[in-house]
Amino acid sequence: MLALTTICSIASAAGAEVGEQLVFPSKPAATAPVPRGLHPLVAQRIRSLHSDGLFTHQVAAITEGLNGRCVCLATPTASGKTLAFTSVCVSRLLADHGSVVLALYPAKALLHDQREKWQQASEETGIPIGIIDGGVDVSLRAEILRNSRVLLMTPDVVHAWMMARLSEPEIRKFLGALNIVVLDEAHIYDGVFGTNMAYLLRRLQAVSGVSQFMASSATIGDPSGFLRQLTGLDFTVIGPDQTGAAVPEKSVLVCRTPLRKVSRVLNALIQEYAKGRHGRFLIFADSRKRVEELAAEGHRSLTPAAPLTEQNANEEDGEIEDVDDVVAHISERRVLPYRAGYEEEDRSSIQRALTKGTLAGVVTTSALELGIDIGDIELVVLLGTPPSIKSFWQRAGRAGRQSRGQVVLLDLDGRVTAIGLQRYLSREPEPNWLYLDNEYLQYSNALCAAEERTQALTLLYARTPFATLPKSFLELLDNELEPTRPIPNDLYPLKQQAVAGPHRAFPLRTGVEKSYQVACRQIPGQRLGTLSYSQVLREAFPGAIYRYMARPFRVFEIKHPSGEIVCINTRGVARTNAIAQTAVFPQFDDQMYYLRRSDTAFIAECRLQVSERVIGFQQVQGLDKTEVLYGPGSKYSQKPLNRYINTTGVSFYFPDEALQREVLGKYVALAFCRVCSVQDRDVGWGTFISQSSPLGSGPIRGFALYDSAYGSLRLTRQIPHHLPEILLEAARVASDEGAPQVARSAKQLLEMLDTLGAPQESVISHDIFSGAAADQEWKTVVAPNQPAICHDGQSHVNEEVTVLRYVYTPQGIRYTLKAQREDVQWLVSAAMIHPIHGITKLEQYNINTGETRSNET
Repeated sequence: MLALTTICSIASAAGAEVGEQLVFPSKPAATAPVPRGLHPLVAQRIRSLHSDGLFTHQVAAITEGLNGRCVCLATPTASGKTLAFTSVCVSRLLADHGSVVLALYPAKALLHDQREKWQQASEETGIPIGIIDGGVDVSLRAEILRNSRVLLMTPDVVHAWMMARLSEPEIRKFLGALNIVVLDEAHIYDGVFGTNMAYLLRRLQAVSGVSQFMASSATIGDPSGFLRQLTGLDFTVIGPDQTGAAVPEKSVLVCRTPLRKVSRVLNALIQEYAKGRHGRFLIFADSRKRVEELAAEGHRSLTPAAPLTEQNANEEDGEIEDVDDVVAHISERRVLPYRAGYEEEDRSSIQRALTKGTLAGVVTTSALELGIDIGDIELVVLLGTPPSIKSFWQRAGRAGRQSRGQVVLLDLDGRVTAIGLQRYLSREPEPNWLYLDNEYLQYSNALCAAEERTQALTLLYARTPFATLPKSFLELLDNELEPTRPIPNDLYPLKQQAVAGPHRAFPLRTGVEKSYQVACRQIPGQRLGTLSYSQVLREAFPGAIYRYMARPFRVFEIKHPSGEIVCINTRGVARTNAIAQTAVFPQFDDQMYYLRRSDTAFIAECRLQVSERVIGFQQVQGLDKTEVLYGPGSKYSQKPLNRYINTTGVSFYFPDEALQREVLGKYVALAFCRVCSVQDRDVGWGTFISQSSPLGSGPIRGFALYDSAYGSLRLTRQIPHHLPEILLEAARVASDEGAPQVARSAKQLLEMLDTLGAPQESVISHDIFSGAAADQEWKTVVAPNQPAICHDGQSHVNEEVTVLRYVYTPQGIRYTLKAQREDVQWLVSAAMIHPIHGITKLEQYNINTGETRSNET
């Protein structure tokens, strides 16, 4: 065990400013006899493994679970929560041979990690365990259902596959026999994902025989209230104050560390732990790209290479012959990265190496926050302040699970140092925020529930689980089953989107994008991970140094139609960063949902478009920085990569320059999330420049807050109605975090609210694609040969296309798009096409005469 004083010395020598230290004392275990009621086979196994009995909280959870109550174990990490719910489930399955259990895990890696624990819990019982995740072929799933009595799944597959196929015999049989649902790591169900999960669990109860839930989480705010929102049921909560697990001593140290000295500090700690005299370490960072780079640096610090010559310093773009398999020499590495997007075989190899002790440590994203069994870790280093206090304790909980642990927080921006470590750690875990009243999420789930009602067994179906949801959800559902009134205009696009199947159209998690598979020319047949399109923009753009298992690959081609990224293996230590341009375009000439203005300022909620463009990259090697721009002559790409989000948001404009800055928008967004109980990942912010506005023509600059979900859930519409409270909170947070100028700007903005006029709702009602202009014969359309965005929520998501021409049909406007092949015609409905604000040229088309005219008319 490395002494805390030694860690302080190492950090200080590497350039970190050692700050506050806290020590949490150890706590002895409190045990009790194995509870009565467990099946003899289960009880016998537990006694053979735990001769001194179980922890008192495990006994309490098992007792409540055997009595049929819904139970939540909200005890700290490494307190044996899995043993409690697996024991109850296996006992119930042995007592009722016709029942089955469904265990839901929010991450694929966690699901596969937990399979072994379920198999151990059911050892010598004959109870078969099965897994179905997104990687299991659909043709194999029915057989897995037939042969499993405990089924481990991700909720995404339950929603998109199982609930969409309720007419299939195997699914009907499984749901009819379903008795218990396990919700592991329940705190993950938050924001939009959590809200959809709450509706899914009601829909699951409506079509199945489930009568009991068992949940677990080490960090969850108000577990009783949250789980009632999530499931509609009352839970018996066994909280941290009831834990009987032994708690080793744990120390927490904060170090104020300039960004330029981070590598020096981390490499010094890595070198000390690699000597093998201490335990192992985890380093947490919040960027996949940063994780890969830090792991590569750590590996090089332990295996110094020969001096870099002028010849081999420039070999990065040349192909390397005789490239080994990526994981062929994993046992030789002392430091490796771990993140989402790895192939299952590679992820398992890292996990096994860490568990068995062949690795000194791992640099990881939040992927290892969850309860994955990775053995005993002595040191956890947090690179920057975690996104939430829940996340801090999840990460810190990886250290000292069996013996004393050390946690080092490298405070990059000074936030924790400013408020004090004691005050930071005394915060209660943030609440889990669910948006059950949001009509967009209600309607997408009502569309799913309506389809499920038509497929489910009538004898099994029950509406009672929906009684704990807002009344408006049932009204939407009933209107889908037996229409009595028109669908609201703002919800109708969801109806169109669901034509091909609502379960596919509306995934549980927002931000679902096209996936890209990475491959290397020199390693045929081996995959190097999967990325979403937004991750491509950050990590694998043309010319990028993309790292996989810390090894560098140069991206040379992106094949958009097939979703393939082609790389070559390269050498060297260069890093690449995308040169990105982000812009917000409020559409003030479209419908505005809210407007409050004076002669010189305004606050407006309206539709807007967010544009992100990668126009090249910067390559960094040592002190040398080279900028590479795409365009004619570039060997990497002839055009920028583009990503667009059509959404809604609230735009702020005040003439004072200090009130136009993006940093003010950042703190107002953070305060909005806290005041209105919105998950911060569901909200974005940025500056805008517009040539027209509610004040008239002329360029203005301001900032906007917007829904980060494509199409918008209008979460930000609450902002104008709570603005005084939000601005006060923004001033307080900015002051606490050492941003006094932003705090003053927030207070100034609060004072200026009185200068604005009375609020106006829906002040303009003009949709550029609705044909709702004064002359109903004229339709506003995308002009021929113009770029636009194609989005159908399925195979084409935010995809930039070229419109060749349009035609009016009895079904409305149809566009012909440019296809990859010249002999292929790609015809789509107007609902799929959206203009690129400020780029796409529009015109007006007379549906009776065929005339066209300028859109300025």
